[in-house]
Amino acid sequence: MEDVEITSSVTFLLRDQAIIRYRVLSNLHLIARNQLKMVEHLLAEILEKSIMSA
Repeated sequence: MEDVEITSSVTFLLRDQAIIRYRVLSNLHLIARNQLKMVEHLLAEILEKSIMSA
């Protein structure tokens, strides 16, 4: 049986959930819409670092 790396799949799910939550907040105008790309970039960086440290 092959070893399957689960980390990246879980990380992508977490990232997607964070982005979806951010977009919901953005739609409620709690967060400025022009900050969406910056937040997505920061989330991607944080998740990449967490993958590398795992």
